[in-house]
Amino acid sequence: MTGSKPVLMQPNLKRIQYRVRGQVQGVGFRPFVYQLAWDLGLTGWVLNDQDGVLIEVQGSTTDAFYDALHKEAPALSRIQSIEEKQIEKKETKPFF
Repeated sequence: MTGSKPVLMQPNLKRIQYRVRGQVQGVGFRPFVYQLAWDLGLTGWVLNDQDGVLIEVQGSTTDAFYDALHKEAPALSRIQSIEEKQIEKKETKPFF
């Protein structure tokens, strides 16, 4: 495709890992994260583990994603903390 930029060269592209702790399992948090990332055009993944929920997202709307994690989380969830760490960008497929 002429004129298109490689994924890693897009402006404002960031890859962020989030560790979310609190009451975030069994309350619809992973489907919420998936839908939010999809709506914001982000790629990445989400999983539950013994420490809560681990998320990696990549794109140019990671700030909006972070804000929405706090403001739009499922009603039954109770977020105690969100740790945010910028990590190395990766070539990804265009889906979450």
